Amino acid sequence: MSLNTLRSGVTFGLIAGGLILFLLVIGVPEYLPDLARPILLLLLLVTGAALARGQEGKSSLAVVLVNTLIAGLIAAVMMLLFMGAINHFQAQGANIKQVFDSVTLRSTSVLAGVPVAELFPNPPSEQITEATVLRTDPMPGLAMLGAWLVAAALVGAALYVGAARIRLVERVRAWRTGVTTGREELVHWLAVALPLIAFGFILVTEWGVIGLGASEQVLQLIASFLMVGAALFAVRAPQAGAGERLGYAMRAAILIVPVVLFIALAWAKLQTDTARALAVVVGVLAAVFFLQIARNPRVFERALTLTILVGVLVVSPLYLDQYQNQVLGLVGIHILLGLGLNVVVGYAGLLDLGYAAFFAIGAYAYAFLSAPRFTGNVEMRASLSASTVTALVVVPLVVIVGVTLWRRRQPARAQGGSPARYPRALSVAILVASVVITLLALRLLDGTAFMESFQDFPVFVIGLVVAMMAAGISGMLLGFPVLRLRGDYLAIVTLGFGEIVRLLLTNLRDFTGGPQGVLLIASPALLNVEFANPQAMLYLIVLGCMFVAFFSTRIKDFAAGPRVGRDARR
Repeated sequence: MSLNTLRSGVTFGLIAGGLILFLLVIGVPEYLPDLARPILLLLLLVTGAALARGQEGKSSLAVVLVNTLIAGLIAAVMMLLFMGAINHFQAQGANIKQVFDSVTLRSTSVLAGVPVAELFPNPPSEQITEATVLRTDPMPGLAMLGAWLVAAALVGAALYVGAARIRLVERVRAWRTGVTTGREELVHWLAVALPLIAFGFILVTEWGVIGLGASEQVLQLIASFLMVGAALFAVRAPQAGAGERLGYAMRAAILIVPVVLFIALAWAKLQTDTARALAVVVGVLAAVFFLQIARNPRVFERALTLTILVGVLVVSPLYLDQYQNQVLGLVGIHILLGLGLNVVVGYAGLLDLGYAAFFAIGAYAYAFLSAPRFTGNVEMRASLSASTVTALVVVPLVVIVGVTLWRRRQPARAQGGSPARYPRALSVAILVASVVITLLALRLLDGTAFMESFQDFPVFVIGLVVAMMAAGISGMLLGFPVLRLRGDYLAIVTLGFGEIVRLLLTNLRDFTGGPQGVLLIASPALLNVEFANPQAMLYLIVLGCMFVAFFSTRIKDFAAGPRVGRDARR
């Protein structure tokens, strides 16, 4: 057996050991004391199975077992070296929290099985007498845990090898009889139902079916993260013709049952009769809609996936506490950031390292318009609201009229039948015309009932619109001079732009509040509904994610979208 054949064992061992150290550093034994050891054993079990899967058909059983043994030993030794160093300093009375905030005496106690009361520092050797109670050494317990980790890796490899051989027998039997096992179909439907499975874990812990004690809140939060990740994975799972094997009645029932389930779960948590009535109305409308969708078998599975995703995202915040909703809100904000970055880097192919600056400009623009200095000035708020609404009406009309007039003159000028490109002069003319006509319209409307009608206009709406416009305009202003740059040059320029914006926002204390940011920002409110608590904010963020995802998808599928991306990359 050569050293080259043992490379997989060393690689998997280092990866598993690194993951174990990561779990120890972030405080899994501290915050999940009842599940810390099972999580580590499960990690090595998966490692052994993954290693055996990678070696399937390439190496003999002996080589697979030797590689698995090496992987388990490396992971166990890395854990023992780390915890041995921690134990050494804890025995001397050192404060480990100054270096690793989430590694405490409880971590050592949970992994070694030694009570925390027996892990006190030993006195100096010259002060030890026969009556001195010495510290219990946790290293034997840690060594036993290391042995269990090695055994878990071997068990994982053995389980996979056994399952692989059984699968081979099933394939031979299916080939002889002509009957398929349907394993691929099961895996496919499992991918579709993954968000529902993660949500089911939250339900059973909330209802007390599974008692997890102090670890329940953390595990529910982890299940929420898995639910979000499973939702992103399930979006790509649907197949076009999966519903053709089912009849109309079966398709309609499969689509309506999740709707009824989610409405019942929401009804149990909603407090007011208005909210419950709204949930019932939404459920009835969804049922009627799906009765029509079920007639088309090609979109059946996509409709089922969207039903599960929307239902889980709408109902799950009702079964989470305020802290969990707040954390998921932060996750949703970063999803918004990633969706926007995907348009710039993914669709357009531009290596923009300063994209966060656009996000910051939009955020501060909204913060300024939601601060007391703006919300308390009725005249300024009404003027800005009327100006924004007027611009949103005038600018699209000017663009449509300008482009239409230019296109009508093109057939006489076009040569060879190829479409002409929009000249820069047209863009500049439309921009100037939009600004001039908007200012003229505002001048004519000044002092009229139209301007006075915006005194009670929602601050949230105007702040959101202005924030999007500010971020978009800043992106265009940066794009004009740097779009000719490519590769590293573009990355350096955009990175510098991001740093400039960060330094400006941090140092302009009189305007931005410095590192503390803008204070006393008003809570979003729309139609007399205030989004003041983390649960309501999470719903607002989920709606924003859906809107941005739909908008970015439409950009990708739009006829001019791929062409714009190719032009930007040239």
